[in-house]
Amino acid sequence: GDILFADKTCSNIVGEEKTPIGVVVDPEKRKAVSLSDSLVNSKYECDLPHTCNLTENESKDNALNDMNGKQNTNIMYQCVQKNSLYSDLISTTVKYKTEGTKEGDWYIPSLGEFSQVVNNTTINRSLFLAGGELADSEDTFGNLGYCSSTYYRFGDFWAISANGDYITRDCSHTCRLRLFIQY
Repeated sequence: GDILFADKTCSNIVGEEKTPIGVVVDPEKRKAVSLSDSLVNSKYECDLPHTCNLTENESKDNALNDMNGKQNTNIMYQCVQKNSLYSDLISTTVKYKTEGTKEGDWYIPSLGEFSQVVNNTTINRSLFLAGGELADSEDTFGNLGYCSSTYYRFGDFWAISANGDYITRDCSHTCRLRLFIQY
């Protein structure tokens, strides 16, 4: 739950001299979640799963074991580029940057990665201290839930509902995202 700063240092104390950009979710793998939602009401384009040959994760256990959000996002981005598809979701994700980061650094978390954030009191405390939005399914998610980069099947992706349940959403369903970075 340490705060990640723009200079890629981490601390549990916010200082005026450093700019917070995220909260550490996995210190060993150096993964952090952004301080707030980066995309709201973005839809997955229905062509992505079939065109990009994404791996299906039909069981919830398999989906929760998917810790490859960066790889999933890269596969979708490369597919969009290769096939000249337009994907607002992917292009906006790839273009997202904060102080100390560049385009392409942030990615859509997998279901397994994002499940570490939902209703986690330590991470929420750090998000609050850093001036971010809480990752509390009841307060932040509203009715939309958060989508992940973990593919289910038939154009559906895994998501976390407004009440914190793991669900699937079809590719045209509106959902929200909170991006991750590997620093």
